[in-house]
Amino acid sequence: MPEFVRPQDGHDKQDCENAAAQRWLAQHGERLSRLQVTVLGDDLYCHQLFCQQLVDHPLNFILVCRPDSHPTLYDHLEGIDLPTLIVHRWTGKVDETWTYRYLNDVPLRDGEDALRVNWCELTVSRPDGRVTYHNAFVTRYTLTVLDQKYKLLRAHLPTRKTFFEDLRALTRYMYFDSWDHLLTFMLQGLELEIPPNSN
Repeated sequence: MPEFVRPQDGHDKQDCENAAAQRWLAQHGERLSRLQVTVLGDDLYCHQLFCQQLVDHPLNFILVCRPDSHPTLYDHLEGIDLPTLIVHRWTGKVDETWTYRYLNDVPLRDGEDALRVNWCELTVSRPDGRVTYHNAFVTRYTLTVLDQKYKLLRAHLPTRKTFFEDLRALTRYMYFDSWDHLLTFMLQGLELEIPPNSN
């Protein structure tokens, strides 16, 4: 259901991604809300107006949240001993350390009317200290540390009846930065051999 970035009839200004996203939300938000869809997006969409529109539909979201565009939120994080979860994962070639830091109920922007969101940061590093991935996100999902067996996720999976319902359960409770990441996670969970990279 794409919404193209193109000039709209009766508008003097050039169209932009945010305007297209708002049109998309107006057209599809109600139906997607019934499906309990989680909206994913980059930092461009992580601002009060669009996030509030998502909440009003109501739709949940996971949006990239960069420090340079959210100074109030990151000022709020300063000096706090943030809850942290460290997970070691074997990729089949190297041991990676996945470090999650998070905090619930932080302001998305300055002001008394600021939307309250939950913030999470993921840093993936190698044994030599090299960081291979780093990003941060905001969501309306409450963030908590689950045990290493992903107790909450596993509790939901047996009740699902189709592959697509399983997929929805996975993406509802965990973040995947690509389809390859999602597929690798599923193969590891089923204890299947991960095929070699065919790229």
